[in-house]
Amino acid sequence: MVKRHWMTLVLTLSLSLNLLVLGLIIGRSVWPDHRHPSPLIWALEDIDPRVREQLEPVLRQDIESTLQQRRALREISNRIRELLAVEQLDEVALTQALTALRSISGSYQQQLHQTVVPVLAQLEPAQRIAVAGRLLRAGHDGRRPPAGHRPPPNGYNPPPPPR
Repeated sequence: MVKRHWMTLVLTLSLSLNLLVLGLIIGRSVWPDHRHPSPLIWALEDIDPRVREQLEPVLRQDIESTLQQRRALREISNRIRELLAVEQLDEVALTQALTALRSISGSYQQQLHQTVVPVLAQLEPAQRIAVAGRLLRAGHDGRRPPAGHRPPPNGYNPPPPPR
């Protein structure tokens, strides 16, 4: 009787694990890149969806390099935070970390610029102006600005409400 319960438990766990793996495989095939949207795709939000779909492969060409640079930016930013949080500031280490941040940030921006130029070349002038407006208002590292800080679609940035 006890042996039968153990066997039922083992079979149930095995079936659950197999279903989990199958679900992961199916999910990956249906949504292959759900974690990493194309770099700069947010800047094309105002563009016709059909045009955006055509441009997405161009944006995804160097995604691995872009993801590595984003990771490096996060790591160096975390390192700087750690250096600033200690009681005794290590000025030499902080200076080195800031130098690394400038280098990585410059490399990342260069990568994004090389990605966006061919995309802009395929757009109409009005579309280029809309995309450029979003890009120029983005964070310095090219990330999508927070929802409350995104420019409106027509590029007009209204003054803050009176207090």
